[in-house]
Amino acid sequence: VVYFSGRQFAVGFKKREWITLLLGSVVVIIAFTEDYMQQNGAILYRAMQRGGPLPDTLANYIPKYFDWISFSIGEIILLVSWAIYVRRLKHRN
Repeated sequence: VVYFSGRQFAVGFKKREWITLLLGSVVVIIAFTEDYMQQNGAILYRAMQRGGPLPDTLANYIPKYFDWISFSIGEIILLVSWAIYVRRLKHRN
């Protein structure tokens, strides 16, 4: 975005680009939090309901299992979104 805006391109995102950015982001976030939620989700949920601080275990948690496939899919979706955006801007000008 900075690259194109510095070269006087209109840098707005189209609906398809926003959707793929959001989808990829959600998939990556789920991949990061899935193991913690399965192990300690109830503790986190109760802490959020009380409005208190998040458990220290959240900051120090090391996953026992990390879903690299889901994470990779999310990253691929984000890269595809970026590629769609760059391609559209390069072909416009």
